[in-house]
Amino acid sequence: MSGQITDLSGNFDVLSAGPNGYREPMIARAPAVARRTGASPLADREETRARILQVARERFRANGVQKTTMEDIAHAAGTSRQVIYRFFSGRGEIVEAAIVERIREMAAVLAEGLDRYSTFAEVMVEVSLATIEAARHDQELQGLFENTNGIRLHHVLAGPQAAVANLVEEFWRPWFQRARQSGELRTDVDDRDLVEWIRGVYLMLILRDDLDADREREILQRYLLPSLSVEAASAAAAPAPVRRRRRSR
Repeated sequence: MSGQITDLSGNFDVLSAGPNGYREPMIARAPAVARRTGASPLADREETRARILQVARERFRANGVQKTTMEDIAHAAGTSRQVIYRFFSGRGEIVEAAIVERIREMAAVLAEGLDRYSTFAEVMVEVSLATIEAARHDQELQGLFENTNGIRLHHVLAGPQAAVANLVEEFWRPWFQRARQSGELRTDVDDRDLVEWIRGVYLMLILRDDLDADREREILQRYLLPSLSVEAASAAAAPAPVRRRRRSR
């Protein structure tokens, strides 16, 4: 399957460009959040937060992040700004939550095709390429990236924030287990550390606009894959050679 990048477009609706030219070609079909009869207070809070986030994303796609105010979101959600602030400290936090939710949607689509691969090397390269390309060209995600401070963006995507780390770990866990059993993946590093390294590589590649798919594939094959291999673990465990000091004459 060399050279193949997973096509995600078939699983998403296509929306026309909004008045500001903001186009969203990859919006997952998400069911409307409805209030459940007899739900617990915690469930009500989760549903309310999900509804606010859903509406905010719709406003961001239609008008752009900068032109969407907290008042706009509250009005569209049929609530007040005071209620919005119970769940989000401001628009920036809503944007970060929208990034996480968009990544969750994309991961669900990518996960549907994982079983088609036969080796860990193949799935790591091909799915990583699909992930990077999808993130780079997804209009909603790019619009959210552009309105997030660089340090905050790094914190959300590759930092210690649990939401994205948990998503990536859950996504790759079955293949990590399979690859360890088959001897394709090093066993001296746990899933969490693997995910931290992989997320960092993804972020680096997503934010670079000077690379084409062939160069990205080369980077993944020459640098990411070897770092995950059993040979890399052996090299890491080997004692460093002792250098003899030359005697001064």
